[in-house]
Amino acid sequence: MAKLRTVGAVTALAAATAAGSVALSAPAHAAKDDCKSGYLCAWNNDNVNKPYTGKPDCKWYGDGWAWRNNCGGFSNKADAIYNHGKGGYSAVRIFDGAGGTGSSACIGKGKSWNLRARYKDPEVGGYRYIYNWTKGKKKGQPIITGGISSHVWVKSC
Repeated sequence: MAKLRTVGAVTALAAATAAGSVALSAPAHAAKDDCKSGYLCAWNNDNVNKPYTGKPDCKWYGDGWAWRNNCGGFSNKADAIYNHGKGGYSAVRIFDGAGGTGSSACIGKGKSWNLRARYKDPEVGGYRYIYNWTKGKKKGQPIITGGISSHVWVKSC
């Protein structure tokens, strides 16, 4: 079901982009250059068109069970994330609660998510966020509105 939702969002984004109603920039090279292999990196940047500006504001090599204890209290602050995973556990499951609790979504190896990115949806007469929680009570709700509080490395999404 999550894969269908992702495919639907990607299809809608492609249609919206073709229609000229969405302007998203690709991740800057700094995102990959400043996020070392094996890390999950996060940025706190309100600029939807340049979410990966500068070095990551927070990065983790292992599991991050309590983002509130990392990088000066990073819980619920991520506007963009990049998974530069490697090896057997290269996907990352993110959670809205500390300790891997609550609603979750999974970002695959090599993927970057601009959590503020939206697309125009004619069905609702407005915009929708691209990245949403795929499991739990907040399933279908935008990740950006609740924020990320923890993560764990997993084998696949």
